[in-house]
Amino acid sequence: ADLGLCEFPHIEPDALPGCVHAPHWYDQLTLYLGRFIPWCAFDVQTGEPALGRDGVRRQHTRQVLELAALSTSHMGGVPTFIGEFGIPFSLNGREAYVKGTLDGCTAALDSSVSVLEAAGVSYALWCYAPEHCAKWGDLWNREDLSIYSTETAREVDEKDDPAGVYVGGRSLRGFVRPY
Repeated sequence: ADLGLCEFPHIEPDALPGCVHAPHWYDQLTLYLGRFIPWCAFDVQTGEPALGRDGVRRQHTRQVLELAALSTSHMGGVPTFIGEFGIPFSLNGREAYVKGTLDGCTAALDSSVSVLEAAGVSYALWCYAPEHCAKWGDLWNREDLSIYSTETAREVDEKDDPAGVYVGGRSLRGFVRPY
């Protein structure tokens, strides 16, 4: 979400031919606290909390729609593409590694994807890091957002994925549509 730290500039479409508005969006509490709390959110721009799953979904969808609206109000209607969103796979005390379960990560990722789908925007899921490992994460600032890891157990049975397309995929049920 736009933190409101500075005013978004007005950019004429002819100033940047072929420009696409590509802001980032994250579920702020999940990203910063490292916990997925599906019934609670906080909008750092407005200072407003959201309670209940429906309230959280409404707040998150509003945030994404506000980001998309900037392309119309400030950029002459160029396309919006959410250039980055995702979840930290080190959620809930690294339960993916400690307990071997991705349930919390899958729920968090599904929640974010559902918000972007409800807002009707295109998006890029951050990130794919082929060198990901449990100890060092994505090898960038100890971040752990990669949807791929060679250390992840197979999520799709070999009979359903004989070519191994999904091997290494993490929390596939959270973002592969339809699953």
